[in-house]
Amino acid sequence: MKKLKRLAFLFLSTIYGLWLLLTVLGGLAPWLSVHLVPIIQLLPAIVVFGLPLHMLALWMYKGKSTKGILAALLGVFLCIWIGTKDWKQSDPPTTSDPSHNLQLVSYNIRNFNFSGSHIDSVLKVVKPLKADVICFQEFRNYRTREKGPRATAYLAKELGLPHYVHLRSGKFYQGTALFSRYPIQQLDTLFLSGQEANNGFLATLSHPDGPIGIANFHLTSFQFTSIHPDSNSVESRFRRLVRNGSERIPQHQALLEEVIEQTQSYPHPLILAADMNSAPHSRIPCLLHAHFRDAFTEAGHGLGWTFPFWNALGVRIDYQWLNEQVTPLEVKVIRAGQSDHYPLMGRYRVGDRSGPVSVD
Repeated sequence: MKKLKRLAFLFLSTIYGLWLLLTVLGGLAPWLSVHLVPIIQLLPAIVVFGLPLHMLALWMYKGKSTKGILAALLGVFLCIWIGTKDWKQSDPPTTSDPSHNLQLVSYNIRNFNFSGSHIDSVLKVVKPLKADVICFQEFRNYRTREKGPRATAYLAKELGLPHYVHLRSGKFYQGTALFSRYPIQQLDTLFLSGQEANNGFLATLSHPDGPIGIANFHLTSFQFTSIHPDSNSVESRFRRLVRNGSERIPQHQALLEEVIEQTQSYPHPLILAADMNSAPHSRIPCLLHAHFRDAFTEAGHGLGWTFPFWNALGVRIDYQWLNEQVTPLEVKVIRAGQSDHYPLMGRYRVGDRSGPVSVD
């Protein structure tokens, strides 16, 4: 019986050692080259939920192995450290603060769930937010009904945001879109590919307090099925995730470097709204830290999970980044809608201001 217990202990220790190794690699992800082992960049979104396993390991090693306890404590620390990038524990901002002069919502709407009949479902979520600017990713310009208006014209009218742009990539139907209360003074493409549906642009808006820039871009997800079409079994999906991740993550870095090059010297207040398909504690978002500020880190509250993948569990992959001319007052996730993402809403003060300005 003692020999059986020792074998069981050795087996569990081996399994835990492998999980601890993955946790350590997840902790190191922001400093590892995406060209070395790209798939490591997916680990921070996964290993953080292994905290209960490290707690169980503490119990298993108690009184049996000092090294095991130290290893489990390392795992606990790494999970908490990685998890802090998704959680902002602070007092919620005062929502009655009148000093904001821009309210922005960014939202991946999953192509209206691939049906024009769901346009009103999206409208029901975003209209009460009374945003000045809305950035959509995975936007298809469906007709609301046969021979009815296109989604762009329909939403512009219903939202009271008369200025809009929808950028498609090549032969693809979907793309990024922006709806604005303020006229679009200039539009620049950040990246546009004929090989995939996602893209990015920079719109300069004529705001009453001066020009402001709103960038909207989308980095392709790792399960972009057209890359490696195969069966939908769990095993096949996992293989596809690994293969696509290995291909996509280096592409993400190349696209993000292109975005940075075109936006880091932008002369006006600038907000970058993005579905980056990367967790905060990974290499891709960290590339932006040297040039922009993470709005949720500065003014968010609670969990920033914008992509729920199982009940209450999720990951933060949607962002709003700021240059030094933008002050975040409140950033929060709106837990509503039928998309596989939640909207992210930010209230900002942009430009030089001598005093508070109320916005209806």
